[in-house]
Amino acid sequence: MYTWSGQTVGFVKGESVYTNSGRYVARLHNGWIRDSGGNAIAFTDGASGGPLPPMRSIPSIKSVPSIPPI
Repeated sequence: MYTWSGQTVGFVKGESVYTNSGRYVARLHNGWIRDSGGNAIAFTDGASGGPLPPMRSIPSIKSVPSIPPI
């Protein structure tokens, strides 16, 4: 697991998520990473069985065509 800047912060082994030092911090199941309290803290593409993930982007809306003069 990496930060946006590319720094390694942890790893996944099976369904367990660990820090670089090997401390267990979360569980990965059905694409959701959940902390020790069961709260969803991250997700992967295609995650299922959890809260509704946020939308990545809103599709653009086509412009309304101009009305021709009468």
